[in-house]
Amino acid sequence: MYYKKAKELLLICMASAVLTSCGNAVLVKEDSKSETNTIVEEIDDSEDNNLQNVYNAYADYLENNPLYEGFEVGEYETYETKLAFSLVYIDEDDIPELIIGWTKLLANTSDICILKYVDGNIISSGPIGHYNSIMYIPRKNVLSESNYNLGICSNWYGYLNDKGELSTHCESYEECPEGESLGFTYYVKGEEVSEDEYNNYYDAVIDGEFTGWSGNNSSNTTYILNEESLELLRSGEVEIDDPSKKSNHPEVEAYSELLKGMLQDVDEPLRVALITIDNDNTYELAVFQGNAHIDGALLYSYRDNEVVSLAIDGFPEYGSYGSFELLQNLGMISYSYDRNGGAGEYRFYLSLANGKMTLDKGLQADITFTEDGELKENKYYLDGQEITGEEYESIIESYEASLSEIVDYDSCYEIMKEEDIPEALSQEYYSID
Repeated sequence: MYYKKAKELLLICMASAVLTSCGNAVLVKEDSKSETNTIVEEIDDSEDNNLQNVYNAYADYLENNPLYEGFEVGEYETYETKLAFSLVYIDEDDIPELIIGWTKLLANTSDICILKYVDGNIISSGPIGHYNSIMYIPRKNVLSESNYNLGICSNWYGYLNDKGELSTHCESYEECPEGESLGFTYYVKGEEVSEDEYNNYYDAVIDGEFTGWSGNNSSNTTYILNEESLELLRSGEVEIDDPSKKSNHPEVEAYSELLKGMLQDVDEPLRVALITIDNDNTYELAVFQGNAHIDGALLYSYRDNEVVSLAIDGFPEYGSYGSFELLQNLGMISYSYDRNGGAGEYRFYLSLANGKMTLDKGLQADITFTEDGELKENKYYLDGQEITGEEYESIIESYEASLSEIVDYDSCYEIMKEEDIPEALSQEYYSID
């Protein structure tokens, strides 16, 4: 069957990103239904099965095992990206699972793995999550991923079984070469079924609101994997990414009223997005009015039951060409602004704390050319004081270790009338790129 052959080819592509076993793992086995690898590492569980054991076990596993094929123990990054993790509640118990993935999308591969603590063992299942992201229903034990590759549009729904391994609920495959649908094939528990049987099973089993996880998504409470975060994990100081604790957002209604007023004063559509800058459980609002060179975003926060503008002296808007960068685990934003004629740049790093934006660092690069167009001189400045080129680059590099996400005009919701606002504010920003 065409679908099965395409599916097998997909699996071959996915195999290049598969999480490999470690030297002291006692069991490695393949789940034929989930088509993912499962690694089991035994942990000394002489004490009660409490959260401290869980956190220590996760930290030990991450610290003492090569996490990807070709990686060394303790290797958590490449020249392009870094590993990040979150503690989340996937199934119904009170023991959090740990999700690990990259902070940057590299290719259409399944790069996310899920660690689960079961009876003193660490179960590592994966890879899962095309485009470096997955969906799940918290505490309902439902996982989902979608993919388009090799002319097949696929939707998969699964769960963690009693052993902590990935298993399949149901899945559908649509043959769609060049974007044109040629029909669907449906499966439940690995058996081909009719569309009605599939829909009945889906309605009976898939119940609840999905939330997303990605290593580069600011909606997640995510930590860069390194020695510092491993110590936080061991000490129990890593915050669990629990969407149920983020559900009360009075600022959303306040932002809705703000946007209704703004629509009365503009002739062109607005582009808007809920974002998280400082991880204080309060969304900020970004509003773009264009994406030209001079166009940044108006930023707003919510303090003391009121919407407050985050504009400060010299910064009525933030960004250039309709975009800026979130450095979410630093509680900061950044952006660069080309100087006229392309002869250098301005680069700004700003922090948000207690509802107020402050300029952390302002960089400037001046480039001078001769009349013949040859490079004559470069000068660099930090907050108006001249520095060396090496110091300039070092400052930029010091921020690159942070989780980052580009907030851009094209990925924000367009609102032209009041009826557009509820959908625009229904979820946090996620880049479409």
